[in-house]
Amino acid sequence: MSHSVNSAEEDVPLTVVPATLAKGLEFDHVIVGEPAAIVAAEQRGLHRLYVVLTRAVSKLTVLHAEPLPAELAAFGES
Repeated sequence: MSHSVNSAEEDVPLTVVPATLAKGLEFDHVIVGEPAAIVAAEQRGLHRLYVVLTRAVSKLTVLHAEPLPAELAAFGES
């Protein structure tokens, strides 16, 4: 799904991609929502989370209300 987001300077494209389809894609800025839900969704969920986290070229933002998976929490929050 692709949308355009109005900013003060220009229209910025926004693409929403389910974790299951992210493999092989790259984006300048990636926002990952609820990493624990990605891990819990399937048997290889931790692998899927790795794929999602590595799609960012320049900037990665992780949004979560639930605790982070231990493997991700080990890197600390900033």
